[in-house]
Amino acid sequence: MSIRITSLSKEKIIFSQSPVDMRHVLWLYERFRGKAKVSIYVTNVYNSYLYLKRLGLSDCSLTFIPYRPDFRTPIGAVRQRRDLKKLYKEKLKGIQHAEVYFFAYYYDWVTFYFLKRLASNNRLRLIDVYKVKRRRSTGITLSQQVKRFVILLITGVWHEYTEGMSDRVITFPYRRFGVEESEEEVDPDSLQQYMYRVGAGSGKRVLFFESNGADEEMFIGYEDTVRDMLRAILDSGNTVYIKPHPRQGHSKFIDDLPVEIIDGSVPAELLDIEGFDAVVGVESVSIANIAAQETIRVFSLLDLVRFKEEEVREGYRKYLVEKGNGRVRFVEKTDTLLDYINKAGSGGL
Repeated sequence: MSIRITSLSKEKIIFSQSPVDMRHVLWLYERFRGKAKVSIYVTNVYNSYLYLKRLGLSDCSLTFIPYRPDFRTPIGAVRQRRDLKKLYKEKLKGIQHAEVYFFAYYYDWVTFYFLKRLASNNRLRLIDVYKVKRRRSTGITLSQQVKRFVILLITGVWHEYTEGMSDRVITFPYRRFGVEESEEEVDPDSLQQYMYRVGAGSGKRVLFFESNGADEEMFIGYEDTVRDMLRAILDSGNTVYIKPHPRQGHSKFIDDLPVEIIDGSVPAELLDIEGFDAVVGVESVSIANIAAQETIRVFSLLDLVRFKEEEVREGYRKYLVEKGNGRVRFVEKTDTLLDYINKAGSGGL
């Protein structure tokens, strides 16, 4: 169902669940500031919280909600529930007739704890920023059943599992709570003041999304492959800008290369892509989002790096193709990538 966002409610509550939703968070803030009380709750991603805090948003309450790393243990689950209950009593209990926005209905069970409690007296609205078709999982493993039970004890919500890119993920049964779905698009003009722009660089300017792959167990020989690729781009007289993952950071070996590292707290969705000639990544959701805009060449190293399990690679490929509207190019050789980069900016995609 497509709905029109209104300003009838005098209180707006926004849950930022990942950097992917930051454009929508700031768009809603710009839309409602000065007209309603705006509260933003950032779950799990501390860099997103830091980014919003540095902006110094006026007329806005900003709160960070962490995940406890030990939530799967009995004592950790008890403490997590206690922390969430305390925050709810301090910040959200008693709120009525507010509009509550969130952007993903899977994984983020901390947000779902609050949605359940706000559902009866407020208007919940989902703006799905991922827009990926998901199907309900069957035959979940014992460990997944245990995790679901633990999250039930913490949140009071019996979650489902749905199929993700390469794994099953906890999914919030949002339709049971009367959530309205919105397909509203962000007005880019309202975000110009928040865009991150890079300075001039030599040669082609290449933006590389790097998610600390050297520490990821799904890869084989990642460090050697990516280091050689980056050196080849640099040796060709180009400038490489590294965009680290907001939570995982970037691989340490990159610090030894003459690259420019962008502040990890800056959301990828707020980078001024027009300042680059090409975008490169492996499995990052951000490269798919950029590819879908059809404004710049986007390349994935999915076929250049080695995976321990082929089904994991293919799971990411399916996601990048679908989310990127078929605009992500998959390269198998560094020379092929260099050829594409050298042609970047010469017209066409």
